[in-house]
Amino acid sequence: MRNHSNGHDDHDERRRDDRHRDADLAQKRDDAAVEWEHANKIIRAYTLLTILISMARPIDPQRHRARRLHIIDAGLTVFARLGYHRATTAAICGEAGIGSGTFFHYFPTKDSLAVAILREGAAETTAFFAEQEGRSDAAGVLFDYVRHALDDLSDPRAAGFITAISGLGAHEEITTVLQDEESVVRENLTSWVERAQRDGQIRDDLSVERITEWILLLCEGFASRVTASARFDVASERPLLLQLLSRFLAQPPERCECPQPGPGTERT
Repeated sequence: MRNHSNGHDDHDERRRDDRHRDADLAQKRDDAAVEWEHANKIIRAYTLLTILISMARPIDPQRHRARRLHIIDAGLTVFARLGYHRATTAAICGEAGIGSGTFFHYFPTKDSLAVAILREGAAETTAFFAEQEGRSDAAGVLFDYVRHALDDLSDPRAAGFITAISGLGAHEEITTVLQDEESVVRENLTSWVERAQRDGQIRDDLSVERITEWILLLCEGFASRVTASARFDVASERPLLLQLLSRFLAQPPERCECPQPGPGTERT
């Protein structure tokens, strides 16, 4: 008759080993869960402390303004280079050398950055006209405004950015900003044209409104050529535009009786 006691003993020992191993694994899992929860508490406490410190820390307005303008400048560069729809926040962050958290701290969306760029330009235009108050040479202000507009167009990114923004007519906030700036320019130009005409500094044979429209036409037409043709160089063409403006604003020569073209003469 065989003795099976040794086999049973080995089997029982293996079962005890398995139970001990399972118990050890369960204990390790419990210990890991406790440690994980403890770590999470520390992280939450640290995050809360960081938020409280940042809320208590006074904001440096100049530093905040400088960082915001830095991001705006990077956005202008990327919009001009890639176009509006291909420009991503990641590309803008890369250009600015910042993380996405910093970007979204200043601008919640790409659209808000585009609006901020336009508002910055509008603010510069408003500031330009505010700085002219008190001047007696109203005609000089008109020329200086055109020079101001040409300075903006001299930025090598100007053509690309204008192209990028021009296709966003359906964007209500962008359209509103553009319309608001145009109103500011038109209102101020009209005022200075009126003063220049009243003081005899420019022609008086055209209405104030008509002269204002033509100044805007000269500036906008120039800008459209900068956008449409890479060969149209701002620095090269700038003197000619100012010359055209000078001739347009000058008092017209006395009307004279010009000979009428005779038969067979080509009319021009």
